[in-house]
Amino acid sequence: MPFVVALAGILVLPVIMLFAFYMIRPPAVLTAILALRSKWNEHSMVDAHECTGVWSVPVTAKDSRWTPGFPETSAAYFFLPVTTTHDGRPVRLDITGDFPVARFMSLALYDSDSGRLLSSLRDSSINPSVGSENPFVNDVERDTPDRRYVVRIAPSGYYAEDFTNKLTYPKDVTHVTLMLRVYNPDDEGNGKKRDATGGVGLPRVHAYYTDTNGPLPECRSAWRIPRLDGDARQSLLDAAIEQDQSARAGQPFPLYALRSIGSTLFENPHVTYGFSNLSRRLGDVVILRFRAPTFVKNAGRVKLMEAGPDVRYWSVCLGGLRETNTIACATDVDVKIDQEGFASVAILPADDPKLAVAAAERGIYALNWGTWITGGYRVILRVMENNKPFAKSYANVPELKFDGDVINPADLARFESQKFIGDYGATGTYFTRQQFLEQFTGKVPAAHFK
Repeated sequence: MPFVVALAGILVLPVIMLFAFYMIRPPAVLTAILALRSKWNEHSMVDAHECTGVWSVPVTAKDSRWTPGFPETSAAYFFLPVTTTHDGRPVRLDITGDFPVARFMSLALYDSDSGRLLSSLRDSSINPSVGSENPFVNDVERDTPDRRYVVRIAPSGYYAEDFTNKLTYPKDVTHVTLMLRVYNPDDEGNGKKRDATGGVGLPRVHAYYTDTNGPLPECRSAWRIPRLDGDARQSLLDAAIEQDQSARAGQPFPLYALRSIGSTLFENPHVTYGFSNLSRRLGDVVILRFRAPTFVKNAGRVKLMEAGPDVRYWSVCLGGLRETNTIACATDVDVKIDQEGFASVAILPADDPKLAVAAAERGIYALNWGTWITGGYRVILRVMENNKPFAKSYANVPELKFDGDVINPADLARFESQKFIGDYGATGTYFTRQQFLEQFTGKVPAAHFK
């Protein structure tokens, strides 16, 4: 019996330690899980210098709860973590791929140790290879068969020639992570969906020495755990937001702007964000309301990338404030727009049919509070600009950012998004369960949202 007890203790101890570490640094644990899954699924290439097998498993909607950085559930993310030197010599990477049949794609390069953005290319700014076309510019058909591109990654100052598509990293950065983002692959028709890559597969990646252009003898993944946790000022800011919302006593609270959500962790430079934190102790139900920008459609029958809509894509996502994961998102195609041009999204307790029916009767798209959240929540209004700037973008709202060691709720007022972009700046309102059932069955006056 003592042996059995000791063995049980040995087996249980790692689980307890992992749980304890998760409670302290949940994003680090989620990153480690993604790295382990990806390493398990790596496959070797015929050419030793080919790095294509190093691509991570795709992060999609089903993985959003287990991935940090507030991923978008309508996007797929692929990571390629590598070192920038081999045997002390600098390395370059050549990425050869096809433009996906999708709403948006980008390639971005990050410092693996900090998650800091180093360089990026948006779909419409990538020049196609000779004989190919870029379907993300406005005059090219989206299903054009010739859609090849080549992008080169190398240290700053490497380029002796003018290579058109390039991503660069500082020479003192030792580990980089390339991220491919693909949003909303188009339907193939007949109810069929393209895969997460937009139907074109992952780009092929080859590694070379920069000094001789000779191939590397091997290519291996090099996962790192970036510094994922916010600083003390972020905690002060979170506390000020909760205090401000509590003082409003059920009146609407504003959303603010951040250039990157939560930290500099793998930010998407091609998206602007409206955000606020949420606390369940202030109400069982939250309703968000804002004037909805028009957006690009991604049905297969749309032949060209539309130039007219305000934005390429928008969504409302709910995530864990400490975990920086995503519980669920309401996307532009999901949400009904009312006669005044407004979108409304409710956040409700799960498994409550009466609340779900009340939201459906009002035409309000519902998200549910998530489980396994160790702190508060964050709601994110993500807006991806089209090929032209959008005047009502959160890019035109000053970023909610403070340098001091004291942040008072009153200090937040000058950053409220509605003061800069009007009704396109979202507001939220807390309700008790009973208030929601009494006031949100049937037609609700617009005053409830203002």
